[in-house]
Amino acid sequence: MVELETLGGVAQTDVIVIPIIDVSGSMYGTKIGQVNEAMAEVPSQLAEINDESVDSTLRIAPMEFSSGARWFALKNDKPAEVESFRWIDMKASGLTDLGAAFKLLNEKLTVEEKGGWMKGRGGAAPVLILISDGGPTDDYKSELEKLKKRGWFRAALKFAVAVGTDADKNVLAEFTGNLEAVIDTEMVRNELSSIVKAVIVSASKTASQTASASNGGQLIKEVTDDGPDADAQAQEEAIGAVKDAISMDDTDDLF
Repeated sequence: MVELETLGGVAQTDVIVIPIIDVSGSMYGTKIGQVNEAMAEVPSQLAEINDESVDSTLRIAPMEFSSGARWFALKNDKPAEVESFRWIDMKASGLTDLGAAFKLLNEKLTVEEKGGWMKGRGGAAPVLILISDGGPTDDYKSELEKLKKRGWFRAALKFAVAVGTDADKNVLAEFTGNLEAVIDTEMVRNELSSIVKAVIVSASKTASQTASASNGGQLIKEVTDDGPDADAQAQEEAIGAVKDAISMDDTDDLF
């Protein structure tokens, strides 16, 4: 059985939040500036969720992709504690190698014994948020098919933020598995920074609450490549929370 971290005698299970951010050349300027603005505030807001949670802990592991993909601002490629994580502004240039991002993600959505980040029995599903303004420039389909075979990918809460008019929402929906989980920034009155922040924080809060409610119960169990898809109720709750957040005039009032 997996040994869970304990705090005050209460078992803690990690929920890893993975923003997958397009930093290709088309994101240069205002777009990447607003993403950086949002991401600078996200860790402290996730820390507030941790303060309210007894038995789940959010960690963050940002990824950037353009010409290739890489983990961003992580020590030893390990998910970071949100309380100590400090955002460094991303720079935009290059292509849109979404397939490279999927390949990198696939490597970590497996158990720790195989070089991944995930627990076996006792683990909680991650939160995956893909943020992109264009269409892939590499062979993303083959890497996505491999990713879909990962039980932890299927169990994850998945969202995408379609930035601008050129974003391929159909590709983003292939990732989320549900067009309802693709947030079209052109259809929302809030600016991009507020939308990115609202999506990440709202989805993470739902995941934290789900993990806390499930800790020690029947909902957290071993996830294998033959395992279940995401908990439908949790995904619906997350979609509702995100849409409620981004429909507000001032998303800061939510947090």
